[in-house]
Amino acid sequence: MGTMSDVIDMRPHHFIDILRGLGAGETFEPSSYGHAVHSVAQALVERPETVLRLVNRVDAICAPCIHNVDGTCDDYLQDRNMSKHDFNTALDARLFGVLELAEGTEVPGEEFCGILRASLGDPSKIWTHVSPEEAESRRQMMLKGIDTFLGQAS
Repeated sequence: MGTMSDVIDMRPHHFIDILRGLGAGETFEPSSYGHAVHSVAQALVERPETVLRLVNRVDAICAPCIHNVDGTCDDYLQDRNMSKHDFNTALDARLFGVLELAEGTEVPGEEFCGILRASLGDPSKIWTHVSPEEAESRRQMMLKGIDTFLGQAS
């Protein structure tokens, strides 16, 4: 049995971003924003069985970020003319819907990979802000990242 510290809060799109990064062969470096993508990605790659508590709020990646102000992201997306908080809340709400998961669901990272592979069918329903071609290319990179994450890369 694991301890409570084995459960980390994770926005679904952040996990997908990590998978897409793995698929693209990116190395995760510390950000000037101070968020924890690099350390969380590293920890998950080392322990893919880590349990994710899927949330639509500040998660383990956001927590140390300079844009995390009292639990709300104060970053602004100029190109979308909206706050990153609102953008990401809508994005993750779409993911919870498409994946048919409830907020607060706890699932091991490796198991969440299987759910993503099986359920994220039409990526243009998720990434509504890009072309269908770009959305599909994001899905393909995520799938490649899942193979890497699960250690099945050929």
